[in-house]
Amino acid sequence: MRPEEHMGDLACRRVRTDALIFVFPSDHRLASQAAVAPEEIVNETFYLPSKAAPAVRRVVLEYFNRAGIDLKPEYEVHNVVHAISMITSTRGIMMLPAYTKRYLPDSITTRPRGEKYPRST
Repeated sequence: MRPEEHMGDLACRRVRTDALIFVFPSDHRLASQAAVAPEEIVNETFYLPSKAAPAVRRVVLEYFNRAGIDLKPEYEVHNVVHAISMITSTRGIMMLPAYTKRYLPDSITTRPRGEKYPRST
């Protein structure tokens, strides 16, 4: 369970942290790179996790904010299945927790973030 906003009376303890990774079609131009820097997706179709995933959404927004990028996502994605559908059908890019790699079809690949912008904790 992750800490959620407005749940002050609920005690949470971190037991696992997953890195965020870039997720996009396997034949995308960024697939040839070892890692992806945030400025490389500025002119791409980008999806943001919806408010149904507030912790992931917040970390993605903070990451781009630290990079000085005013993120303008075209859509919000509600879950991993929705992400797979949107990425496959519209060739967009998204950031998801690394554990989601195990659910992705071969038509979608992942790359780590460029480490120029450190992770938030």
